[in-house]
Amino acid sequence: MHPSPPAPDPDPAPDPAVAFAALGSDQRLAVLRALVRAAPDGLTIGALGARAGLAGSTLSHHLGALVRAGLVRQSRRGRETVCAADT
Repeated sequence: MHPSPPAPDPDPAPDPAVAFAALGSDQRLAVLRALVRAAPDGLTIGALGARAGLAGSTLSHHLGALVRAGLVRQSRRGRETVCAADT
């Protein structure tokens, strides 16, 4: 009988190389800075775009990279999406 494979870690630690790569963009760094300043409540997508000076599609692209890197988390509050630095 073969042993079963270990269960995947439900909350793996972010890969530092991925996190540093995500911060290689000035725009992503501006997004993360705005979220760190807004901690712990975070910002709605609209407020974040205004503070970072980014249009919706550009902001969405950069947020996706930051979320995948484990630096930003998103949650829903009613009809709004709220972003926060994932500390």
